[in-house]
Amino acid sequence: MAAHAFQARAQPAHQLHLTSRRRHGLSSFRALASRDERGHAGARAQLQYVQKDESCAVQSCGSLSLCHLVVRKADATEQQPVEKCAFRAAVAMWRVTLFVASPNSRFLSPHHLHPNDCRDERGVGTMSSALRFVVHGLLATLLYTAYRFYTPDTGSVLDHPSSGSLGSGVVLSDGRQSLHRRTVAVADLHGDLQHALNVLSMASLISGSGDSIAWTGGHDVLVSTGDIVDRGDDTIALYRLFQTLRSQAATAGGKVVNLKGNHELMNALGDWRYVTEGDVKSFGGVQARREAMSVHGWIGKEWLEHYNVTAVVPLLPTDHPALPKGYTPPKASFVHGGITPLYAARGVDAINTIGKSLLHKALSSTSHSWLPPDVTPEERELWSENGPLWYRGYATNPPEEACPDADAARASLGVQQLIMGHTPHFDGFVSRCNDSVLLIDTGISRAYGGEQSALIIDTDLTPFPDHKGQWIEEQTLTALYKGRKPKILTSSKRHIHL
Repeated sequence: MAAHAFQARAQPAHQLHLTSRRRHGLSSFRALASRDERGHAGARAQLQYVQKDESCAVQSCGSLSLCHLVVRKADATEQQPVEKCAFRAAVAMWRVTLFVASPNSRFLSPHHLHPNDCRDERGVGTMSSALRFVVHGLLATLLYTAYRFYTPDTGSVLDHPSSGSLGSGVVLSDGRQSLHRRTVAVADLHGDLQHALNVLSMASLISGSGDSIAWTGGHDVLVSTGDIVDRGDDTIALYRLFQTLRSQAATAGGKVVNLKGNHELMNALGDWRYVTEGDVKSFGGVQARREAMSVHGWIGKEWLEHYNVTAVVPLLPTDHPALPKGYTPPKASFVHGGITPLYAARGVDAINTIGKSLLHKALSSTSHSWLPPDVTPEERELWSENGPLWYRGYATNPPEEACPDADAARASLGVQQLIMGHTPHFDGFVSRCNDSVLLIDTGISRAYGGEQSALIIDTDLTPFPDHKGQWIEEQTLTALYKGRKPKILTSSKRHIHL
């Protein structure tokens, strides 16, 4: 089997060409890691394959989550089996997936498969070691996918669901009381009501079905990191769901925190590239949808009143009467994209003020320009690739860059963890920088086909018996995935003397 060397030339960050030259004939294999919705590095890949001297032509295009293949006979008079074309297409798609998903964005195989590579000099079928590796990898992937698909949905729910234990913990003889609260975070629901209900149910936050969904989370806190809209048909149902849960949680002593993602702003600005036909129909047409997402519409008002850019959430309530004097509960930062040290130094209130002003202008504007003409430099910068709605540095930068930035941002915000969505990792949460950075977008929506997931942060404060002024603070971060057992990401314990 002839080896074909691939050469990677220095290209701009948004485009990388890889070219293969064969001694007999010329073929080209071009992979483009194109930019995503707003033109930032990320989500889509195109594959163009042109074989000029052979009878198979394969083209593939799409995204990380939605790829389709077009396999055709280049010359109908040739007798080459079409299965061979299909096989080459499958291998090419597998390899471009590896290319895009690779952390270093490098092509992982040095060989280009030719239809005749599986034949020896006599034309008898043989299989090289490289081809065996490819076939075995495809088979393993297929078997794993089938296993995950047919595995019953058992073991997803935590053994310790919400107890609403604030105010009802163990009380010692000296009057001190233990406290416990769960904070649940979900990311990027993207128009999929059923998967959202699955996630909230397995996190023990809701019960019921249809129109009788009820909050069962007690004193728990639910944080949604944005991108509820686009890619699916259930925009109305999802925003109505969060309206209902916000009210019910407040009555029960809990809380629902909603953040806006880049897709909320895109829809406010009139960028509907990722809106589905079914979603438009659910509103009753384009005009009705525009009105709902205007400054006077019900979704526009919902965004302005209840959806911030970022939030710092205390993991125990700061005003609870049982909280010991002098104790400050731990906090976590939540945002859709990421907060750079520069934005963290400005503070949460400043970020949210700029974000609300930009949103109001977007909802009010009748201009068809990318941004309303009256935006300020601060608002334009917020909407840039380094702004908190788009920033991907904590997901893509190497640790020597990402971790010092994370430490600086955490120090400015006064938090233990930076938690964000936006950059999907379809196999599960990604923890970086000694568990101080958590990337929780797993492609929950069926548009992506990733993991249905929720992050659970359990925080306990327990008094030491017979040692007045001494407490134990415990924190456990757990990943919940549908159909899999809960996975503890990290846990910590510290003794507190007050």
